[in-house]
Amino acid sequence: MNRKAYFEEHVNIIAQNRKLRFIVFLMAVAVIINGFFVYSAGIHQKIVLVPPYIEGEAYVYGNNAGDSYLKSMAVYVCSLRLNYTPANVKRQFGAFLRLLPPETFKSYQVELYKLKDKVLSLRVSSAFFPFKTEVNRKRKIIFVSGRLDQWTYDKEFITSEERTYGVKYAVENGRFYVVNFLYCGKNKEGCISREEQRGVEK
Repeated sequence: MNRKAYFEEHVNIIAQNRKLRFIVFLMAVAVIINGFFVYSAGIHQKIVLVPPYIEGEAYVYGNNAGDSYLKSMAVYVCSLRLNYTPANVKRQFGAFLRLLPPETFKSYQVELYKLKDKVLSLRVSSAFFPFKTEVNRKRKIIFVSGRLDQWTYDKEFITSEERTYGVKYAVENGRFYVVNFLYCGKNKEGCISREEQRGVEK
């Protein structure tokens, strides 16, 4: 073999190896950078709950949300808590519980399980028809007024009256939480604490 041709081929192979090593290095850097961004996105991801219906413009940012979003979420919370039949009560209450923060989940779970058993045994149905919502940002509570109808399987009404409920809320990193669900009587001025509600059907 010609020594000059052999030498040139050897130099070309070395150059190609250097190019390949450089390309592999760039790919490794790209993989590391991509992994970093994926990891960061996973840490900073936000869960934004969207109610079935929103009237007007709505926004959620950080620990804040617009009035339209808050009102829509409050109506959604009331529909989960107050609209049920023996056939769907488990699903409705389960969806309501998923909106609670860890510190109040257990107490509400016990309370709703007892109510679910009562609904199933007495075959009670309930429907809430909201007609007014009001946001109090200072107290972080949304008042929802409407008509509550509750009846037994034979269509005998247990309740048929106007009521107001208060949804104490928190927004953390774009996620809506129900801190407390309050029975207020016929207007928001009568809002009472959960501890005072024992024996009152909400």
